[in-house]
Amino acid sequence: MYTVDILMVTYNHQDYISEAIQGVIKQKTNFDFRLLIFDDCSTDDTEHKVRECLSHSNPRLTILYHRNSINLGASKNGKQSHEHVVAKYTALCEGDDYWTNEFKLQKQVDFLEKNNNYSLCFHQVFQQNDKYKQLYTHKDKNIFSTEDLFEEHFIATCSVLFRSSVIIPDWIINCQSGDIVILILSSFRGDLYFMDEVMGVYRDHIGGLSKSHGGYNKILGSLETKLLIKQESNRINKEWLLRSLKYEVETHVLTAYKNELFYRKEREILIQLKTRKLFSELITRLKIKLFNYKRIN
Repeated sequence: MYTVDILMVTYNHQDYISEAIQGVIKQKTNFDFRLLIFDDCSTDDTEHKVRECLSHSNPRLTILYHRNSINLGASKNGKQSHEHVVAKYTALCEGDDYWTNEFKLQKQVDFLEKNNNYSLCFHQVFQQNDKYKQLYTHKDKNIFSTEDLFEEHFIATCSVLFRSSVIIPDWIINCQSGDIVILILSSFRGDLYFMDEVMGVYRDHIGGLSKSHGGYNKILGSLETKLLIKQESNRINKEWLLRSLKYEVETHVLTAYKNELFYRKEREILIQLKTRKLFSELITRLKIKLFNYKRIN
């Protein structure tokens, strides 16, 4: 029986995938674990890079590689990876991120084994690209609940280990970010614990999945995901959704406006007008999306 299944989804990560896999191979544990690599029909040299790493010397690790015959898209590829989990715990590390601490898995498993009231733990990582390297999580506490997940994004995907007993819904394929679904559904089962130790790197590059969404689409995608979750649970309230909307707008729209226009005071009026128009459009589109969801389901 495997204690941890590591899900590594990848698409055109030829420049990064080897380092991602090596970070897993180097893990030192007192339990057996698997790395499940799901390649979404990459068109570059990703497959070759993966196959170079399949032979390794870690007796605790089993690596399985699956390559889709067609491109399914990130959400469907992610969903199918979860369907192959058999271990007690699930860890995530996308093909363009990597782990830097060889005891990362052992530390996280030890914590969850000793603390049944926690459903998930995550750790500090560096967020980096060609221009900068900085800490990802900026929090002054270690324990988080569902409500905290409706504020800023502060959990790096490559830092997450959660109990596999959480049920991944089929509708996750309709979500822009499956990570949010996993985090929130896990939080329904217990608190989340933050280990303030750098044990990985999140690559913030132009080809990354998070960079493929922006502006209106980023805001709509995030809120649609949370509305879908709200249909499953009465734990999410209106105030949390409004707080999330405010954060998404400030992060993905207003910041760009302010950076461009703050030199002229009168242009603040333009920002306000654009903000009102944005909220109006967002609410209209969200209502339509939610109505269609209820009608279909």
